[in-house]
Amino acid sequence: MTDQPIDLNPAMDAVADLELTIVTHRMFDDAVEAMSVLHARALHRRDGKRLRARGMLLLGSAGAGKTTVVQHFLNIHQSQETDDGIVMPVAVVEIPPAPTLRAVVDAIYSSLGYRAEKSLSAEDIIKDLMGKVDLLGVATMLLDESHHILASRQAADVTEFIKSLLNRLGCSLIFSGLHELADLRGSLQLSRRLFPDVVLRPYNFGNVADRLEFMSFLAAVEENTMKHLQSSISHQDVARRLYAASGGLIGIVTKYLSHALLLANLRGLGRIDLDLLADIDASWSGASVAPDDIAFDKDIEFDEGADIAAMLAAAGRARIDAATNPFKCPQDRLRGILEQRIAQQLVEPPRRRLDRRMKGAGADPQSALK
Repeated sequence: MTDQPIDLNPAMDAVADLELTIVTHRMFDDAVEAMSVLHARALHRRDGKRLRARGMLLLGSAGAGKTTVVQHFLNIHQSQETDDGIVMPVAVVEIPPAPTLRAVVDAIYSSLGYRAEKSLSAEDIIKDLMGKVDLLGVATMLLDESHHILASRQAADVTEFIKSLLNRLGCSLIFSGLHELADLRGSLQLSRRLFPDVVLRPYNFGNVADRLEFMSFLAAVEENTMKHLQSSISHQDVARRLYAASGGLIGIVTKYLSHALLLANLRGLGRIDLDLLADIDASWSGASVAPDDIAFDKDIEFDEGADIAAMLAAAGRARIDAATNPFKCPQDRLRGILEQRIAQQLVEPPRRRLDRRMKGAGADPQSALK
């Protein structure tokens, strides 16, 4: 033992490299592309006239990568201080749980750096926001956690207000949230004004293209952040096991790999292997067996020359249940483990792969022509 603090900086530097380095993949690129199109529409002018603003739903379960997409989009379009004041290309509004209309208004004003006046009418608020959005140069307003709107007791009032914003604010609106947010499309009654939904779904290991995308993502993570370690996470067998553990959600995969990278560096392992990943899964999923107990009046049996420290390390480790751990079980057990985790709602079921031009339902093509 030492009275000096453990130096975690080298290990945390490795974790930071992994978590702060954006490794792109197809669904990430599709989402950023769709958001960029909306952003460009709001900025474009011809003869002093602007294109009509549009909206979009960005959908995905927890761990699908929505936060990473949003952060990347903000990094591309950062606010800047100019001689004329702040230019804010993108404003991010955090929608609070079960919000009232006043709470949504306050959140929008806060995202722009202002405080809402309590005495303003809804019409005055919209006119005031139009002026502030124009002054700041906001081209895109992103309403994060938008699914909270559906849980509001004032959902009808909130959606009516948002509909007015989309019609009059002059900037694009992106609604980000869980899959139930798709119900907002019907509530807004603005299908003609909404671009097709962008869905960050889990990759489907049962689809050739999706499997290759998933393995390519793992290979890119290895190349960018794990060169100093012996790792085989992109090999098909390891990829299959990571998929069974995570359901193919990129955010959950990254969580596994980040913790594995931290432990590998702290323990000087030099590699990320199935044993390490199995330990992590057991500690997170609860799929471990309790350590050995012993009766108070019974002696521990020691072999001659036994290494007490090694025995203590072994006894203190959680016992891994090879039948339920995706990194220890036989390959033919993986599908069952994945299905069990889906049933427990620990991960999301795989969804059908869609062509890039078919993301979401979008507006009815017939109604759009009317």
